[in-house]
Amino acid sequence: MRWFLSLILFATLVPNLTAQAAPSAILMQGQDSYLRGEYLGALTQFQRLIADPDTRNLAEPYLWLAKTYFAVLDTKNASLNLDYYLQNFPKDSGRIEGLYLQARILYSDGDYAHAIQAFSQYLDLAPGGDQVPNALFWMAESAFSMGHYQEAANLYTKIVQGYPSSFKLEASRYRLSVIDLRHREEELLKLLQWSHSEALNSAEEFQRREKAYQQSLIAYQKRVLELQSSDLGSKVASLEESNRQKDTQIANLKLQGTAAPVEKATVTTTTEQGSTVRLLELKIKALTIKSQLLEWKVSHAQ
Repeated sequence: MRWFLSLILFATLVPNLTAQAAPSAILMQGQDSYLRGEYLGALTQFQRLIADPDTRNLAEPYLWLAKTYFAVLDTKNASLNLDYYLQNFPKDSGRIEGLYLQARILYSDGDYAHAIQAFSQYLDLAPGGDQVPNALFWMAESAFSMGHYQEAANLYTKIVQGYPSSFKLEASRYRLSVIDLRHREEELLKLLQWSHSEALNSAEEFQRREKAYQQSLIAYQKRVLELQSSDLGSKVASLEESNRQKDTQIANLKLQGTAAPVEKATVTTTTEQGSTVRLLELKIKALTIKSQLLEWKVSHAQ
């Protein structure tokens, strides 16, 4: 009977002893589970601490809850626990780590502009911290995601040159190669656009010259038709009659002994010569334009 009463008393005292050691022990158990990647077990331990009225005012469980939720990609709960931690425990030793985690959550949520600000704040507070190369990398990734490629390249270059032992080194080199390739593609695209524009201008110039040649040729053909359709036969007959009359006058004057000089009109009159000259001028102009057009085609054949 006495043995049974002792057993009951021991059973009553053990929970009290366990409860007194529980906060630190539970926290260590949760941290060990987190480090082993057993996040569900870690969440269970940390939640036990914040659910207990005697331990809910501890800072560490909230920070570890935020880290664990972030590890399982639950950024909403991670942000809630982290915000509570940062607001209520501003002097806790883990605050710098909390600021880095806050920046990582912002990046994961796609809030790149605020993520850059948060990483920059971390770098200002911990310029020699262990997470500096990682912070630079995620800042660069944020800038890259926003299309700020030169800013991103500067940050990647800082990692390559200043942190050769960082495990973000190869990723940074890869990103620099991608940015360089994008730059080359943009330059090539500009060159192609310029070449296309030049080709269009050349085609337009060719079409303009060809149109001018066609118009001149049409005008020339029209003028030829006009001259051919005019009553040149009657004009020539009239001129020949006038010449015969003048020949008769000359013969009469010679018989009369008149010394007055009389000019003899030739068959090729001034009017006829003018028509021929204008026709030749139009033909020469059309041939000149055609020659220029052929020269332009040859020079732009390639």
